Amino acid sequence: MVSHEREFRSYTKDLASSERYVTFLHDITEESGLDITPQTLRSDEDIETFASRLSGRFAAKSIDNYRSVMRKYVAMVQDRAL
Repeated sequence: MVSHEREFRSYTKDLASSERYVTFLHDITEESGLDITPQTLRSDEDIETFASRLSGRFAAKSIDNYRSVMRKYVAMVQDRAL
């Protein structure tokens, strides 16, 4: 589950890959077995927790792409004080 998905869509709406970002968040939750919420993904440390759960399931480049999306989610959480 991706908490605040609607807010994330709005937050990234001006980016060309906005829909792809949402898809990536869903991929992350499915593959990691963790929900994405402001409580579980709010810092660089949390990003690394998720990334470590994806290690071995995806190529390093894909995990780097997922990290970028997670950084956007963390920025939204901080910017909007969620």
